[in-house]
Amino acid sequence: MNKRLKNNYIFLLILIPVILRALTPVFFKSAALKIETYNFISIATNLLYWISFILFFLRAVTWQFVLKKVQLSYAYPFTSLSYVFLLLIGYLYFNEAVSVANIAGASLIIIGTIVLAANKTQDG
Repeated sequence: MNKRLKNNYIFLLILIPVILRALTPVFFKSAALKIETYNFISIATNLLYWISFILFFLRAVTWQFVLKKVQLSYAYPFTSLSYVFLLLIGYLYFNEAVSVANIAGASLIIIGTIVLAANKTQDG
């Protein structure tokens, strides 16, 4: 596998648990908004909670696969991108306000992730 193809594969591999990390709280929040009365039955029978738990499990499994392939110090900075995804999802799906400070912070996260990832080797 040539180096560029390998880098793209590694990036996509890391992106899967990052996206799952961003989606899990979206389903938890959606589940919480659907419940009118909090009790064990209403929570246990809420399909969105079950989807959240499945996503959480899939995230853990895919993250273990990532860690088997790359160094932790290379992969972990990418997890901060989930905050950027959550900012976008919160705005688009939940109509949450986004401030200039949110955009500045998200920009710093993206730049920081690029800087940290660019200076690490990917082989673990």
